[in-house]
Amino acid sequence: MLGGVARWWVVVVALLACAVPPPASAQEGPADQCAQVGDIAELIMRERQHGATMDDLIQIERQYPADQRGAVEVAIIASFQFPQHDSEEEREAAAKDFRAWMQSHFCQSAQ
Repeated sequence: MLGGVARWWVVVVALLACAVPPPASAQEGPADQCAQVGDIAELIMRERQHGATMDDLIQIERQYPADQRGAVEVAIIASFQFPQHDSEEEREAAAKDFRAWMQSHFCQSAQ
């Protein structure tokens, strides 16, 4: 039986698989979508590192087109599972690491 944390990761990966934004154009492929998810993740984690609340991040989500909100929602939920840092250097590293983490899971589930 999966423990609480393991169960949460299964849910995040499942949500990532469902949150794949459709291509904006016929020329946009998986690499473009993966980069888009990375951009979203980095933005969300930067805001989170600077004290954004869940409500603040939901306001950001509402600014995205409906077909991208699933990916934004996953990033918001996942961002609260990571610690906030005090120094700007650590905050920047957290945003970059979160981007890489989200892309690795998204790109893996999109294949």
